[in-house]
Parts: sequence; structure tokens; C-alpha cells
Amino acid sequence: MSAGPVRVAGAPLPWQTSPETPGPLLLALDTASGVGGVALCRGPLVLGEETWRAGGQQTSQVLPAAARLWERAGVMAQHLQAVAVGTGPGSFSGLRVGLSLGKGLALALRIPLLGVATLDAVAYQHQGAGTTLCAVVEAGRGQYYIALYRRSRGALLRIGEYAVVTADELAERLTAAGRVYVGGELSAELVARLTRLTGGAVRCASPAAALRRPAYLAELAMGRLSEGPPPDAPSLQPIYLQRTR
Repeated sequence: MSAGPVRVAGAPLPWQTSPETPGPLLLALDTASGVGGVALCRGPLVLGEETWRAGGQQTSQVLPAAARLWERAGVMAQHLQAVAVGTGPGSFSGLRVGLSLGKGLALALRIPLLGVATLDAVAYQHQGAGTTLCAVVEAGRGQYYIALYRRSRGALLRIGEYAVVTADELAERLTAAGRVYVGGELSAELVARLTRLTGGAVRCASPAAALRRPAYLAELAMGRLSEGPPPDAPSLQPIYLQRTR
């Protein structure tokens, strides 16, 4: 169990306080769910980004998508200076695709591999929308991976553990938390249900805003890269969650 709030993001990145500071060329891979995404960034500059409905075809889609990005940017794979990958919670097969490709690139190019929890990246994407946030990723079979976050003194904090819940259980948690902004994988049916069950106390991201963008995963990873060297690539493990009851 978590002993207290966990900091997800805090102090400004070096290039946010000093624009002339160059950042690394980083490739981000997001394959945690039925939504796939890749982003190529150099410091604060997003050179390219693709997001799509993977439909269970992550294995054949993610590397060609990454190659399109670096070709459009006029760079090659060997120019990469870091790789970031979403570590879940998410689907077993999807996470395995991203971790395998990320580890392969990092080991072949001898560059850092950074793991970013998928729900943390979702919360980071929506951090300006409210003081209390709930990040949501579909888990299938009417279940959802979730986590609650709070903005405090310029930092984004995760409150409690990652969890897998039903829609009704999610509504209960949101009601107990007060006024919450919900972002992530939100179907129209889920939004309608949460609105009804919470008496309209929650605000949900619009479909366009809710789409998970891998550039946010990249930005969060670069902030962590500036804090020190990450663990060795072979030691990076995905986050798998299952209901305990």
C-alpha cells in the first residue's frame, strides 16, 4: 500500500525555465490499451505524433508508425537519445508490445529507457483541468483502470493506488472524492452513467480532449530523465492489475 501521495510531476523542466536549453530526441510508445500512439519529441518540441484505434494489431502497427515520424522529421532511429514507454496498467498483450520494442531500441542504441505509468500520463495530460483528477483507461468487460490525482503547490500527486473497478464502483469513488474532473478513455455510455450516478457532480473530458496523446507521456518522461539516470532497460516491468474480488 502507498504510504502517502506519490509525486507524478513537480518542478518545471529545464527547457521550460531556460528555452535555449536543448532537450533530447525522445521516442514515446503507448500501447497499453486499444488506443495506440507514438510521439517523437526534441525537448519541448513535438516533431510528430500519431494516435489510432489499434484494434488488437499493436504488433504490426507501432514500429511502422514510429518510423513514419522519424522519417518525416528527417532523422533516423540511430539518432534517438532516449525511449519512453507506457507501463500500464493495461492489457497484457499491448504492454508486452511496447515494452519489447522499447527495450529492443534502448539496448541496440545504448540509450535510456524510461517507463511511465499510463494513468500518470493521462493525469498529466489533464492536470490543468481541475484540482482533483481521475484518470481512466479501459480494462475490458465493463471494467476500468483508474487512479485519483490532486494538484498541490505546483505538483501533480497521485492519491492512493492504481485500481481496476466497474462503472458503478468508479461512480462511488468519484462521489466520495467531491468535485472531480475525469479524463482518459471515456465512452459516451460511461460519461452518461457517471453523470447520472454522481448527480452531475463530475466533469468529463470531451471526446477530443479525452484522446490519450503520447506526447504527454514523452514530456513526463523527459522530466524524469532530467532528474537522473533511469533503471537499466532489462529491469523495467509492466504494471498488471486484476480485480481482487
